[in-house]
Amino acid sequence: MMIVGFWWCRHGLKQPRNPWSDGPEYVTQCPIRPGQNFSYRLIFSDEEGTIWWHAHSDWSRGTVHGPIFVYPKNGTGYPFPKPAGEIPIILGEWWKNDVMEVMETMLESGDEPEISNAYTINGQPGDLYNCSQPGTFRTTVEQGKTYLVRLINSAMNTELFYAVANHTLTVVGMDGSYLKPFNTTYVMITPGQTMDILLKADQPKNFYYMAARAYASGVGVSFGNTTTSGILQYKGYENPKNSSSMPVIPFFPFFNDTKSAMSFSKKPRSLASKEHPVSVPQTVNDDMLITVSVNIAPCANSSCSGPNGNRLSASLNNISFENPSIDVLQAYYARINGIYGIDFPSKPSPVFNFTGNVSDVGNAPFNATKVRFLEWNSNVQIVFQGTSLVAAENHPMHLHGYSFYVVGQGLGNYNNETDPKTFNLKDPPHLNTVGLPLNGWVAIRFKADNPGVWFMHCHLERHSSWGMSTVFITKNGKNVGCRALFPSPSWLSHGKPWKLAVRAAAAAEGTKLSTLQVAIEAKDSDAVKETLDQLSQVGWAKKWSSQTYVSRRTTSLRELTTLGIKNAENLAIPSVRNDVAFLFTVVGTTGFLGVIAGQLPGDWGFFVPYLLGSISLIVLAVGSISPGLLQAAIGGFSAFFPDYQERIVRHEAAHFLVSYLLGLPILGYSLDIGKEHVNLIDERLQKVIYSGQLDEKELDRLAVITMAGLAAEGLKYDKVVGQSADLFTLQRFINRSKPKLSKDQQLNLTRWAVLFAGSLLKNNKDAHEALMSAMSKNASVVECIEAIEKSA
Repeated sequence: MMIVGFWWCRHGLKQPRNPWSDGPEYVTQCPIRPGQNFSYRLIFSDEEGTIWWHAHSDWSRGTVHGPIFVYPKNGTGYPFPKPAGEIPIILGEWWKNDVMEVMETMLESGDEPEISNAYTINGQPGDLYNCSQPGTFRTTVEQGKTYLVRLINSAMNTELFYAVANHTLTVVGMDGSYLKPFNTTYVMITPGQTMDILLKADQPKNFYYMAARAYASGVGVSFGNTTTSGILQYKGYENPKNSSSMPVIPFFPFFNDTKSAMSFSKKPRSLASKEHPVSVPQTVNDDMLITVSVNIAPCANSSCSGPNGNRLSASLNNISFENPSIDVLQAYYARINGIYGIDFPSKPSPVFNFTGNVSDVGNAPFNATKVRFLEWNSNVQIVFQGTSLVAAENHPMHLHGYSFYVVGQGLGNYNNETDPKTFNLKDPPHLNTVGLPLNGWVAIRFKADNPGVWFMHCHLERHSSWGMSTVFITKNGKNVGCRALFPSPSWLSHGKPWKLAVRAAAAAEGTKLSTLQVAIEAKDSDAVKETLDQLSQVGWAKKWSSQTYVSRRTTSLRELTTLGIKNAENLAIPSVRNDVAFLFTVVGTTGFLGVIAGQLPGDWGFFVPYLLGSISLIVLAVGSISPGLLQAAIGGFSAFFPDYQERIVRHEAAHFLVSYLLGLPILGYSLDIGKEHVNLIDERLQKVIYSGQLDEKELDRLAVITMAGLAAEGLKYDKVVGQSADLFTLQRFINRSKPKLSKDQQLNLTRWAVLFAGSLLKNNKDAHEALMSAMSKNASVVECIEAIEKSA
């Protein structure tokens, strides 16, 4: 029994700035070993429609794969009428032998691989094969309704024609991107590609074959000349008993009909609508011509089973990719030298008549691990050029980390003067896998805005195994949001007891903290959260967003008292200590001075008492017109209370800490009397608040943060004096939430929030004290965060 490890790839998921969870072995990491596990972080961006995932180690994807359906965002819909149902179809290949043994035999012998014994539809060959009749895939449709067929070609080495007998197929999407709908009686789908197809059940009630067979473009290249089938059966139709009638069989182009294959591949066009815009690079500053060839490599003593005793190989620009000793991603970010070369050529050498007579052209490629660097945000154009070396055929070229625009294609040699004039720069299809025509060329364009290490390869597995691949490394941009994310804990720990883990920790306390400071100064809440998430992933920011959500429950005053909150019954009553003290002193003092001033001689005895008495009136007037100014004055007076400044620090530090624990970014704070606050900004949350759409979970989180200062005072002092503004803020959040809360529910929310916040403060007492100390010294936000984390 053979036990293998594997990597898996999210095919069509661009993983913005996250190459750590991309997938290909020896490019982003070594395979997952038997008994090990790996947690993937999937980041979706603009994908919509059908994509898929598969293993990316050796040939394990032959059996380890599955679909991913990305539906329209809430509040939006399909750019076509909503279908009545979905029909997932995964086309595949099946061998009687272990698929890994098929690959190993191919590599050992140097010859072509054993051809598959059957093609499959959803894992079943179908009833055209004697072995599979009872298990033929079957689906039922209702007459008059339209269905969305989600088609995936997971075959290892074969491009396939697919059709449904007597039915028109309307193609509306490819590779997770919508298209202008077009009708066809068949599709040609390469390995790696996905399609979204509308099928209208508009035929008489009967049962019909859906089927797939090979498009085999290579002359002299062996392939399985069989047909896989499934059955589309109309609801209400029953095959008569003892009937030997067969379902209606679809029409296919001939297996080597390159004209039909290319005719189909030229039909897709992007929607290019307001809802689904395109952004095709109109100019290019990184232009590449890459030849795609099957080669012959010499074999010692002509002992291999390939042509003339040699072995089959493959290349891009005559470089046959060799797997490195450690993955390229690790080597690049850890600055480990000697793993790869940086001179993958932008043009082929030598230049020859690529699709003509190549009898005098050497077939042996140069074996190496070479990569090409892309400048961040550069406009890249790649023209893939097929060649006649050894065996010309169609090549499905796939690029990780990007979707690209297919701007042109043709037969023969690419002409860089005339062919660009035919490019479609208005509405080209946005794909991640494109078929390079037999003895032809195809041009793609994309913007290099996804920093990281990305694999590019032919999706025919035999060609990829022979070396038809390379690696692009997109450099980081200058801003925080233009740099690769920091590696996940799974990636750092997966077989890497090496330098990068140490460097990651150093970066966490150095580079990443400076990045955090930049994000805070820019008031970029998303960048602050992202940087803290990265610091958390590497084990530095252990406290950040460490408190999981706990749903609200009924809370009694007794629970608050048990927690240690003093005078819990008065918590929700706004304090008047500062206000009364200030006003009593102002009025009392001016009144007392007025009585004394009345003893002054002459007009002074009248004017001065009048002037002093007006001070009280001015104070009251200011309070009615501009209460903020009055509150500042009250706060200033309150500074004379011995505990007032300490209360401010304790109160605001509680807001800061609880917000940090719950994962809301802090961009600033103030302890100035009359201006005390902690500045919490979350752009997404702000929009929800302003729209009055706060849900229960977000309201609970905001309530806990808002009541944290009150809880901090209640745990320390007999009487809370700083709750007025907090209660006002909480009421504002309640008013902007849905569903609306009754008075009893509002009171319970307040109690529960105090209880939850108080529990967090007690459980993180050391962090609270450390934060208070830092804030008392007017520390920066980053220094405050360091104080929290170092207390852990």
